[in-house]
Amino acid sequence: MDNDNDLPNPPKETVYSVKIDDFLHKRLEKHLRILKHLDEGGKTKQQWIKEALKEKLEQSNESELLAPKESRIAVRLNEAMNRKVEKKVELRKKLRDSYSKKQLIVEAINEKLEKEEVKTKQFLEEFQSKS
Repeated sequence: MDNDNDLPNPPKETVYSVKIDDFLHKRLEKHLRILKHLDEGGKTKQQWIKEALKEKLEQSNESELLAPKESRIAVRLNEAMNRKVEKKVELRKKLRDSYSKKQLIVEAINEKLEKEEVKTKQFLEEFQSKS
């Protein structure tokens, strides 16, 4: 993924402070620790969430996570990605009574976790079978 901060004049970023449930936050932290030890390398939470959002913007599956306890994470988006997020949210608002950037971000995180957890589980099973 391109790193916008390597540019001489990095694009302006918009920062969203998003509340997520504690279960999702712990799940994300655990997943990132596992990835750090696998071939994926040490992605930061910020990089991983940007990838999740990018993937979410490229498709249209929806999922919701409802739980009582929440944690807060900050999501920084450059202007281009922020415009794509806003466009996607406006499109979804036409199809639903209510839809927000938070919902899009949470869906992106959940969907990316689900996909990557399957890959990491397969890797760990293969690793264990070789031991």
